[in-house]
Amino acid sequence: KDHPDFSWGLNARAIAKYKKGDMEGAMEDLDRAIKVDPEYSGPILNKGVIRKFEGDMEGALEFFDQAISMHPGTIPDRLTYENLADVYFEMGNLAESKRALDIIIEHYPEYFPVYRNRARVLRTMGDAVSAKRDEDAYRKHRKAFEDAMKDLTPTG
Repeated sequence: KDHPDFSWGLNARAIAKYKKGDMEGAMEDLDRAIKVDPEYSGPILNKGVIRKFEGDMEGALEFFDQAISMHPGTIPDRLTYENLADVYFEMGNLAESKRALDIIIEHYPEYFPVYRNRARVLRTMGDAVSAKRDEDAYRKHRKAFEDAMKDLTPTG
């Protein structure tokens, strides 16, 4: 019998299968991972990512919402909300796209790419002033990140 920890391996193998073009095999591994460990949201999120890549935004949204609802009250997974924002943007639901990006900024304010993404949404919404503010925040946080990385790079 499969051990619940094995769901991580199935999830990883599913990603590899999908990258090799075996979507059916990937989905089978993800379904098996969910069955082995129903509390592990990784396979559900990956089903959403695959649906997104395949152009099925409604299907992607269902999986992302399911994964988010599994662990209420926890710090949200940044990648889940980034994917959610992309799906809403593709669906033309700019307010929900912005809301997902707002959640990322609330919990991960130093994560600079989110500001560029939210600026794109704000600009599309017609809010050039807020978009400019986010573009400036993107540059500021990116510079701080790059400066921090320089401090970690050994000099020779």
